[in-house]
Amino acid sequence: MPPLVDAHHHFWDADTYHYPLMERPGSQVPRRYLVDDLVADAAHWQLVKSVHLQGEIGRELSLRETSWLQEFADERGFPHAIVAYAGLQDPSVGSLLEEHAGYANVRGVRQILNPDQCERADYLTDAAWQAGYALLERFGMSFDLQCDPSQMFSAAVFVERYPGIPVVINHTGMPRDHSASGVAEWRSGLRALARLPHVSVKISGFGMFDPSWTTESIKPFVLDSIGFFGVSRAMFASNFPVDRVWASWDRVWGAYDTLTSDLSEAERLQLFQTNAERVYRI
Repeated sequence: MPPLVDAHHHFWDADTYHYPLMERPGSQVPRRYLVDDLVADAAHWQLVKSVHLQGEIGRELSLRETSWLQEFADERGFPHAIVAYAGLQDPSVGSLLEEHAGYANVRGVRQILNPDQCERADYLTDAAWQAGYALLERFGMSFDLQCDPSQMFSAAVFVERYPGIPVVINHTGMPRDHSASGVAEWRSGLRALARLPHVSVKISGFGMFDPSWTTESIKPFVLDSIGFFGVSRAMFASNFPVDRVWASWDRVWGAYDTLTSDLSEAERLQLFQTNAERVYRI
């Protein structure tokens, strides 16, 4: 088994900071999840590096989240890369990006675009948002793209205009609809994005779409993602502690291990470690 880079996880401390989504009734996500928790979950694996994705902290605290994470990185090593939040439609987003870029481990930005989790559904076609996105290249930042399959064709048309901004698709392209038509839409949208050489995919998040997933049930999504993007533009991630609600670290990474057992060790090394290192420059 090659060393691991967890390409997508979160640290939270809801006892100290405000996370609006954690106030939803019935939320089972841990209110505190810090470096020691990640290391403990990965105890049976060779976790060498990690990438922290903005944790939907209160918008007014986005810079505080970055500084808090940088403190962890400086003291503990983890996380090795930080993907921060920025509202790209904001006229003053350039100043925010500049401040984020001042932290050593910041590599990019995520602003969730799937309509059920974002403020507006029209960001991909909004001129102000597009102008903010274009600024990412000035600061050497990537963009983590979290959108529904129905948005992928529009996303592909737009991000093709900016080949200097690396794009990383989150959560296997959000395959929520497992009907035949839903899977077909996911496949066609992911293929459209895979045609762009500056776009990569992160394979993760299956518990959010199917709490009772099995290695066999996620096999088509894992293997199709790798097939569309190739072993040089796909990477694995835990999405912990969100997916920890439904499965242990051993079960998540054990599934990835099983599903790639037919690949060469060089190919597996790319999927489990070096692709994330290259894309996030860690």
